Amino acid sequence: MDFGVTAQGYTALIEMNDGFSFGAYDGLSAKIYWDITWARWQDIFPFVTCK
Repeated sequence: MDFGVTAQGYTALIEMNDGFSFGAYDGLSAKIYWDITWARWQDIFPFVTCK
Protein backbone atom coordinates (compact mmCIF):
# COMPACT_ATOMS: atom_id res chain seq x y z
CA MET A 1 0.00 0.00 0.00
CA ASP A 2 1.16 3.48 -0.82
CA PHE A 3 -0.23 6.54 0.92
CA GLY A 4 0.19 10.23 0.28
CA VAL A 5 -0.85 13.48 1.92
CA THR A 6 -3.00 15.98 0.03
CA ALA A 7 -2.42 19.73 -0.02
CA GLN A 8 -5.25 19.97 2.53
CA GLY A 9 -3.45 17.60 4.92
CA TYR A 10 -5.62 14.53 4.33
CA THR A 11 -4.07 11.08 3.99
CA ALA A 12 -5.02 9.35 0.74
CA LEU A 13 -4.56 5.81 -0.50
CA ILE A 14 -2.53 6.06 -3.72
CA GLU A 15 -2.05 2.42 -4.65
CA MET A 16 -2.90 -1.02 -3.31
CA ASN A 17 -1.71 -4.24 -4.94
CA ASP A 18 -3.14 -7.69 -4.63
CA GLY A 19 -1.07 -10.41 -2.97
CA PHE A 20 -0.16 -11.97 -6.31
CA SER A 21 1.33 -8.84 -7.83
CA PHE A 22 3.48 -6.99 -5.35
CA GLY A 23 7.21 -6.35 -5.42
CA ALA A 24 9.86 -8.03 -3.32
CA TYR A 25 11.55 -4.99 -1.84
CA ASP A 26 14.65 -4.85 0.36
CA GLY A 27 14.15 -6.59 3.67
CA LEU A 28 11.50 -9.02 2.43
CA SER A 29 12.87 -12.55 2.43
CA ALA A 30 12.31 -14.83 -0.55
CA LYS A 31 10.49 -17.29 1.74
CA ILE A 32 7.95 -14.71 2.97
CA TYR A 33 7.49 -13.36 -0.58
CA TRP A 34 6.82 -16.88 -1.88
CA ASP A 35 4.45 -17.74 0.98
CA ILE A 36 2.32 -14.62 0.35
CA THR A 37 2.32 -15.07 -3.42
CA TRP A 38 1.50 -18.78 -3.23
CA ALA A 39 -1.28 -18.26 -0.66
CA ARG A 40 -2.94 -15.68 -2.90
CA TRP A 41 -2.69 -17.88 -5.98
CA GLN A 42 -4.34 -20.67 -3.98
CA ASP A 43 -7.20 -18.28 -3.18
CA ILE A 44 -7.61 -17.42 -6.85
CA PHE A 45 -7.03 -20.91 -8.28
CA PRO A 46 -7.85 -23.44 -5.53
CA PHE A 47 -7.43 -26.41 -7.88
CA VAL A 48 -3.69 -25.69 -8.53
CA THR A 49 -1.18 -27.75 -6.58
CA CYS A 50 2.56 -27.42 -6.09
CA LYS A 51 4.62 -30.59 -5.93
